[in-house]
Amino acid sequence: MPSLRKLTIGSTFGHYRSHDFYVSWSLPNLKYLGFKDFIPKPVFRQNLSYCHMKFTLGFQPETLKLFLQSLTSLETLEIEFVDIDDVADGDSDSEEDDDGNNDSVQEDLSSLVSSISYFSFSVVGETSVPFTRRVLRTIRLNVTEMLFTIIYPKCYCPDDYCYEIEGRRENLLKSMRHFPMLKKLHLRFPGPDADHGFGFDFGQILILVPQSLENLQIEARGHTSYIGGWDHTAVRLHTLQFRNCDRLDLDFIGAVRERFVFYNVVIGKVEVVHCRLIEEEDLRDSFPKSEVVWIP
Repeated sequence: MPSLRKLTIGSTFGHYRSHDFYVSWSLPNLKYLGFKDFIPKPVFRQNLSYCHMKFTLGFQPETLKLFLQSLTSLETLEIEFVDIDDVADGDSDSEEDDDGNNDSVQEDLSSLVSSISYFSFSVVGETSVPFTRRVLRTIRLNVTEMLFTIIYPKCYCPDDYCYEIEGRRENLLKSMRHFPMLKKLHLRFPGPDADHGFGFDFGQILILVPQSLENLQIEARGHTSYIGGWDHTAVRLHTLQFRNCDRLDLDFIGAVRERFVFYNVVIGKVEVVHCRLIEEEDLRDSFPKSEVVWIP
């Protein structure tokens, strides 16, 4: 089928299927491949540039790594993990697997999948976190731009449970250490409502992201914001953007500025977009040496 440019393959009944029908096809012009709950055989080597995959079941991460390594022309990769409750023997949501300094991670760049320039990764449901971390440790991508979305369900919950979920998210963010060439990161924490009790720790984010990062965008509707245990930073951001952070307030902005001043970091550009509690004049006063973009 030499004219085919887009192919989407699904699965049914919640089980992986053997999708071998395409193996003998000639697909020299295929540009887009989408699939759900299975990993294709590595036969799309030539011109595939865009791949979207969605998983609701666990799998062997090494299989995905081999598939990605076969896609020598891939530019954009999108992966969704939805409510996966699959923890292999010896796997857990502990901190140990992702701890260690960034230097040790950067030494082995030869093992990274290298052609992908843009990576979009979505995690839906806190049960997906342990398996997600296992996959990210395995596939390792040499990407420079990434959209990382973490979605949890509605939560009218006791504080201790919300803290537990936030702890899992923090462990998931530690997986950023496996992207040592990352330049631009967009973190999305969509809130199902304004009262779910979640927050994001900006200081912890700066500690966990790769030192190579230059552009950070945070989108966190319905989340409170705080500095947390921000005791150092090696990141020298050029652009910082807060978008749709409807509970972001001036006290937080002021605290961020104070920490950047303390660590002698000057942000080239600060953008606040659709954050209803922040006024333009206050933002410009907080970052007098930065280019400021404010959109109500």
